[in-house]
Amino acid sequence: MSTAARMASSTASTTTPLRHTFERRAEDVKPLKSDINALIFDYLTTEGYPSAAAKFSKEANLRPQQEEESLRARRQIQHSIHSGNIQEAVEALNELEPQVLDSNPSLHFALLRLQLVELIRVCNATPGGKGDLTPALTFASTQLAPRAPTNDEFMEDLERTMALLVFPPDSLEPPLAALLRPELRRTVADRVNKAILTVQNARRDAAIRSLVRLRAWAEDTARQSKKDLPSHMELGLDGDEKGSSIENGHERYFYNPNQHPIGAMLKQRAPVCVARFGFHGTTTTRTSCLLSQRINTRSYHSNRKFLRPTPLDRQAQWQQLLRSQGIRFVSGKPLPQQRSWLVNFAYRSAALIGGSIIVFGVAVAAFFLYDASTYREDPSFRDIQVSEIALSPRRGGPKNLPIAEVQIDDDDCAEMQRQKDKPKLVVLGGGWGSVALLKTLNPEEYHVTLVSPTNYFLFTPMLPSATVGTLEFRSLVEPIRRIVARVRGHFLRASAENIEFSEKLVELSQKDNEGNEVRFYLPYDKLVIGVGSTTNPHGVTGLEHCHFLKASDYISFQVLHLHTSQSKDIDDAQKIRNHILTNLEYACLPTTSDEERRRLLSFVVSGGGPTGVEFAAELFDLLNEDLTAHFPKILRNEISVHLIQSRGHILNTYDEALSKYAEERFARDQVEILTNSRVKEVRNDRILFTQKGENGETITKELPMGFCLWSTGVSQTEFCQRISDVLGAVQSNRHALETDTHLRLNGTPLGDVYAIGDCATVQNNVADHLVTFLRTLAWEKGKDPETVQITFSEWREIAQKVRKRFPQAADHLKRLDKLFAAYDKDQSGTLDFGEMRELLMQIDSKLTSLPATAQRAHQQGQYLGHKFNKMARAAPGLKVNDVSYGDLDEAVYKAFEYHHLGSLAYVGNAAVFDLGGGWKLTGGLWAVYAWRSIYFAQSVSFRTRILLAMDWAKRALFGRDLMNW
Repeated sequence: MSTAARMASSTASTTTPLRHTFERRAEDVKPLKSDINALIFDYLTTEGYPSAAAKFSKEANLRPQQEEESLRARRQIQHSIHSGNIQEAVEALNELEPQVLDSNPSLHFALLRLQLVELIRVCNATPGGKGDLTPALTFASTQLAPRAPTNDEFMEDLERTMALLVFPPDSLEPPLAALLRPELRRTVADRVNKAILTVQNARRDAAIRSLVRLRAWAEDTARQSKKDLPSHMELGLDGDEKGSSIENGHERYFYNPNQHPIGAMLKQRAPVCVARFGFHGTTTTRTSCLLSQRINTRSYHSNRKFLRPTPLDRQAQWQQLLRSQGIRFVSGKPLPQQRSWLVNFAYRSAALIGGSIIVFGVAVAAFFLYDASTYREDPSFRDIQVSEIALSPRRGGPKNLPIAEVQIDDDDCAEMQRQKDKPKLVVLGGGWGSVALLKTLNPEEYHVTLVSPTNYFLFTPMLPSATVGTLEFRSLVEPIRRIVARVRGHFLRASAENIEFSEKLVELSQKDNEGNEVRFYLPYDKLVIGVGSTTNPHGVTGLEHCHFLKASDYISFQVLHLHTSQSKDIDDAQKIRNHILTNLEYACLPTTSDEERRRLLSFVVSGGGPTGVEFAAELFDLLNEDLTAHFPKILRNEISVHLIQSRGHILNTYDEALSKYAEERFARDQVEILTNSRVKEVRNDRILFTQKGENGETITKELPMGFCLWSTGVSQTEFCQRISDVLGAVQSNRHALETDTHLRLNGTPLGDVYAIGDCATVQNNVADHLVTFLRTLAWEKGKDPETVQITFSEWREIAQKVRKRFPQAADHLKRLDKLFAAYDKDQSGTLDFGEMRELLMQIDSKLTSLPATAQRAHQQGQYLGHKFNKMARAAPGLKVNDVSYGDLDEAVYKAFEYHHLGSLAYVGNAAVFDLGGGWKLTGGLWAVYAWRSIYFAQSVSFRTRILLAMDWAKRALFGRDLMNW
């Protein structure tokens, strides 16, 4: 053979049909693993393998396409058929899919015939051939006989089945013996399973048909748009038949819709299993081809006319397919290039900043709109009704003073007019207890009048911070009229001077415009005294050279109480601030000597309680954080802070570990702590104090002083002292007014006068009420209370009465059996009057006075508010029954019980928490933020909370305010 011939032969043998660019491009698309997993999951679900499908869905992270209940129901139906419980399977099938048997008579007949076979099997299984044929014959005549004539196959199957009753089971022909084999059960079970899936997947079949039409529409649209496509395109299904003709190097495919399974699907119904196709424009991905190879179908030609719906139908099918099936489009176009992380960060930052600017701008615009709405005038000018008695009150009382029976704003509105005839509730003082009472009291229950020499409530936990410029004073005050307005009450700026208990009149005084004192009476039905306390001088002379900052802790808050006798808290705090800054300025003058500079920069705090400790900490923060930034640095070396405490530790009411922690913090900050020291005298330039020497002798020392703060406890105001003197012997406590456990002032008519806060103390004299406790018990026995013998059961009754009358004694009455045994000296099994008195006196000795704190005042105010509300609700019933005397407080409400919520204190960029019960916390800045958070939450109004947050922010950004006025 010649060389040319060999070359021609070689060329002919190696020549392959030219492939279209579209086909090569489609083959370059790699199948996705998720699509293959989905196809496998469809197969397991469709073929009835729920356990395997569930396990595979978890491993492949696929969402189950069928509900778990449906899978279990199908599995149970198959199990029932396999085990021969046909009736149970039929009932379960009707419950799951009732339309299966109604729409498929052949399947229904097959189930009934199988049930007949099972009845015959039971009959033949009886030994000796004595089985009862009645159930099988009855079932055949009632269930199968009516259905057999409708179909020749039904009739043949019935005859063959009835033959099982005639021939012995061991000599059956193969066609009859097959009816008794398990294969028949499996065959019927598979038919039932497929029928259920057919019903459940009808909507998915419709989706397949829509998907194939969508593919045809895509190809047709691409050809109309003159896209470069092959003349004929494969559907990508297994078993495509190829024609014999070749055009332009491409094989041509033919399609017969009557023979092709997909054609039959389009004309009738789709197969059960759903393959996931992906389309984009005219591109059919290799994923579609690979997945569709799992379906045993033939090739398909897209030019069939019946596959071309109208444009509106195409659009509707497209949108429905996207919504219902969640189709993922795969495109042959190159993917967009991913931007660098820097560009993405820039875009996102710009979006965030832009969004923030928009939000901020909207907020500012909204604020200005609101602000503009506040500038308005009230055009509804009209005559105001004022009672003549309010403008010209009548005179009366022991001193013939004007009696303010009607307030000038009683007729301002309908709500106040309704309160004119309500019981008159007068509250003296605007401190923590009074404010808590007003916040708890129900409106329209009482005609409320609050009397205080100041028209604001001072939130004093942060008052030490205001003295050094950390906070502004306006952030700590709330107008008292805003608080009173909640109960539509009245406010009088005056001071209480005296009380006429017999005539229910409070004597008030105030200065007029000319500075002259005017006095008048204010009548009351119920009077609440909450005038607070004043500073305790402890007999020390020279206190006119000191500044005062009265405070007591309220759940660790250092709280200042407003009172009616004098209230210079804001003024004193402002003076403290001015004095500190003035000393700093004087120390900077070139004419100031070194000795004078050291004296000016010597700051002394007398009192190691929470108030003194917190002020010393705030003062050190000012000197340490702001002084060096704005004053000559030499001042920092000359400054000294001294804390004088009469006890062995500062914060002596706290846990000892907390006291030591605070002392260590102050020692590190170079704050000198002088414990076991008592101030003897305060002079203009120095302070004299005594200390115990090593041998126990008293040594007097002096300390140069440029500033002194006196914070050594509280004592009675002059007003409380006058009240105590008027009431006489019933008021034996010289430090506070005594009340019973219902907070009623001792010596006054029951239910008329109450006292709360620092000005009062609850009397816990359990032993003095022994006769009261025994009176009922002795009356029942007809004996004298002092001679009655008390058994253990009776002692339990008495203990219950003690707990009810004195709730604070409950902690000491927990082990009644041990107390009874300990004081039964003669072992008689009973307690006489003397033994009982000794027992109660022992409990008395363990009871301590409630702390003079705002925490207690707040709880007492809330207690009175709840009790007054309940008494107001009970008043109509008491009036109907003509009950106007007796112990109504005890009949309506329980006695007051104090719950200590803990204490905390700020110790200079750190805080200590004494939570009670041995629980305590110490910490640095996190504790400071917790300390501030508690103050913030307990602030009296939203306004003060906003101002507090703003002041803390200003301190962080600009430092403390270093100006004095």
